[in-house]
Amino acid sequence: MRFESELVIHFDRLEANVQKLSNITLNNKKIFMVKANAYGHGLIPITTFLSEEMEQNLFGVASLGEAILLRGSLPLIDIYVFSDLNYFR
Repeated sequence: MRFESELVIHFDRLEANVQKLSNITLNNKKIFMVKANAYGHGLIPITTFLSEEMEQNLFGVASLGEAILLRGSLPLIDIYVFSDLNYFR
């Protein structure tokens, strides 16, 4: 037997959490890890919301492929790749 599931992203809750984090870390930069399809929540929708609505511009991914995908959709954000580091050796 299969069960269907549905994932609902509450952007208002994400916004509240980012605001709480910003209040705690007033003078610090924040890097948002969006690897693994934003942990299953949708790489492009989550990153687009954080970038365009929350004015966040630092993002971390696990692979070069994720970075290339993000760069194609959001060319003005800063992306850091935390794996695939031996790719060009």
